[in-house]
Amino acid sequence: MKVENKTMNFQRLLSPNPSHHQCPNSNPLFSMSTKSIDNVNYVNQSRGI
Repeated sequence: MKVENKTMNFQRLLSPNPSHHQCPNSNPLFSMSTKSIDNVNYVNQSRGI
């Protein structure tokens, strides 16, 4: 899906360190709706991803 690829590229541009995005199965729209990478990591850990 082209939209998903653009979203992932946009998210990668927002992140100063691409290594923060270690979960390829995460929802890019959900990641964009989260304000900080720390929140994304916390949610991923709480969901057991």
